[in-house]
Amino acid sequence: MFEFPNTFKREYTDYITKKPLGKFIQAHKLDGITSNSHRADIINAITFFANTNADNEEIVDQWLDESIRSGKRDIYIKLLSLSENDKNNLKSDSYVQNHLIDYLPDNQNRHISKNRYDYTYKCVSYSINNTEYGIRVSILECRLIKTESGSKEILPVICDIFVDKSVIILRIKPVSDAWDEDENGNLKKITINKEAEKVISDITNKLDIVLMADGLLSYAGLKHKLYNMMKKYIETPKEIQDKIDLNREKINNISKIIQQQICNVDESYEKDILLDVQNLVEKYIAISQPDKQIFTKDKEDYPVMLAAKDEEESFVKQEAALKEPLQMKAVFYDNKKMIIKNKKCDGIMFAIKGKKNGKEFVAKYEVRTKGCVVKFYEYVEEEDSNAAIFSFLDSEE
Repeated sequence: MFEFPNTFKREYTDYITKKPLGKFIQAHKLDGITSNSHRADIINAITFFANTNADNEEIVDQWLDESIRSGKRDIYIKLLSLSENDKNNLKSDSYVQNHLIDYLPDNQNRHISKNRYDYTYKCVSYSINNTEYGIRVSILECRLIKTESGSKEILPVICDIFVDKSVIILRIKPVSDAWDEDENGNLKKITINKEAEKVISDITNKLDIVLMADGLLSYAGLKHKLYNMMKKYIETPKEIQDKIDLNREKINNISKIIQQQICNVDESYEKDILLDVQNLVEKYIAISQPDKQIFTKDKEDYPVMLAAKDEEESFVKQEAALKEPLQMKAVFYDNKKMIIKNKKCDGIMFAIKGKKNGKEFVAKYEVRTKGCVVKFYEYVEEEDSNAAIFSFLDSEE
């Protein structure tokens, strides 16, 4: 018999929003229910549908499990060090099953709704699939958490290993009111970052695989990927470049006056001064543009916030109005030369167009010492979140 876990029933937990509920209703044509019906009525209708027969129950259970992939999620990304033997092992169902069998439910109920949980993670299920990004080993885990009010909720996480790309990706919903309870009933605050680290560590240990050993190499490599991703979308628009080219002689003359007459510095500074003057001209042409479309047309993504560190580790942070192009902000040009020189980026926020509906959503990428975190601030479909993740991971020169 199917029963919705309380965590998914409650609207304030925001695990399943109106959008996926509405899509389920449309797909299965539930009588008397529309996407505008009350949430409780929709939940009851789906529960009734599930309990009509075993096939429907399996449909709902699979839908509930997969729903963890979509929504407002934090995505934790780490690079793996996989040998060819490791890759072959992970593509083998018998290998994965043998390494997880001791952690899977004894009752063979491999769905979130079918198990009881305590305050440690339980491995609910696994699958191996061929996706557009290569072979994916997917592991679903779940545990109990407690809220300050005393209610018990479940905290599901889904961890994907993309074997061909040697990367592990964990999806978890950010929650603020989450507590552990010890044997004496004492509560200890849970942080989602530590939960993610714990699950990734546990899964790599269970499968006998390792993260990239050189943390600094991984860290620098991810920052460089983020820079490459950013670089693709911050080219000077043709309309602005044409104005710069039209005034090329004046720009060259001004830079020479600064170098030779005002500052009286040797020729080793010539290139730097020319870049500074050109950047200054581009800055004021850009921020005075009445039409922001020149920064976004023909682009699926565009940056709206940027953070980077220079060689002295002084921190630069810039924030554009949400979904307003970063290239319209003066502060971007104040730091552009430093970022391009170092070819590294610590963090960036993009406005991204959805694959199906073209609606923009925001994704924030942040490189940390132990990997990268991608944050979504609204409901995002799995297809779109995957595109956002691999747009970063596949960034090359």
